[in-house]
Amino acid sequence: MRTTTGVLLTRMARAGHVIGSRIAHRYPLMPFRGRISRLRGSATDIPTGLVVETREGIRIKVSPDGMYRDVYLWGDYEPYHTKIYRRIIRPGDTVFDVGANFGWFTALFARWVGGTGRVHAFEPVPFIHALAAENLALNGLGPPVELNRVALGQESGLLTIHTYAGLPHGHATVADLARDDVVDHVCTVRSLDEYCAENLVESIRFMKVDVEGFEPDVFLGGPDILSERNAPVIAFEVNRECLDARALRSADVIGILRSFGYTDFYWFSTRTGVRPIESDDSAEGDCLAAKKSHLGDLRRALRTGRLFR
Repeated sequence: MRTTTGVLLTRMARAGHVIGSRIAHRYPLMPFRGRISRLRGSATDIPTGLVVETREGIRIKVSPDGMYRDVYLWGDYEPYHTKIYRRIIRPGDTVFDVGANFGWFTALFARWVGGTGRVHAFEPVPFIHALAAENLALNGLGPPVELNRVALGQESGLLTIHTYAGLPHGHATVADLARDDVVDHVCTVRSLDEYCAENLVESIRFMKVDVEGFEPDVFLGGPDILSERNAPVIAFEVNRECLDARALRSADVIGILRSFGYTDFYWFSTRTGVRPIESDDSAEGDCLAAKKSHLGDLRRALRTGRLFR
């Protein structure tokens, strides 16, 4: 009887999600949905192993982790980032996804670059890498994707990355956040230049770097590829908490890119759109960097307004 009741409740929960998701996918209430506490729910409400059909047309397997709340309820993940990146990436591009997490952007990038493009994704934490691999398989995405279980850093070697039991797994970081729920993962590191040389990558058109305070190390590992005139447009995060834990500032992140010839920097958010960064020390959140030679590639992205749908 207990087993039958459990199965029934599971089916009812999934049926409720199907009905609710149809409404939420049609009316995602961006950017105001985060204020509706009754709809946010708890990560523990997310069923284990449910495959969600998202608004972007890709399938994601969810689990009771905060990373999947928007995927489960609204059928999307970081929709503003998705919109901006879509306005930059073209068929045939070579794209790097550094910090692939559960594979949302890796899957989208693979669709956008098509059969003539290439996506190189990097997710070093073993259990998160397995999640990304599973989601890529769910979407029938092998080539043109190369999913690497390594981190990109300043030099080759080993690196300890921390996840925290009380935080979504996307908060994996090298920074010590002084929490008592830490779990350590020893991961392999390669430098960007070494990886490109070994895999015959001569140029990259777009690179997303979201590695929770490890961005400076990623950039320092790529002086050759990032100093080229045709160096990639870079989307990166300035995570003040993780940088502070490493005694770094936002100016340290941007300063490295400036030393490689990057000239134009922007930050973006759902509520404000895309804006120039006025001072290197004021940068925070989600950013874009480009050289003068690639500003044309950013033209459509820079015109992205506030996101309501």
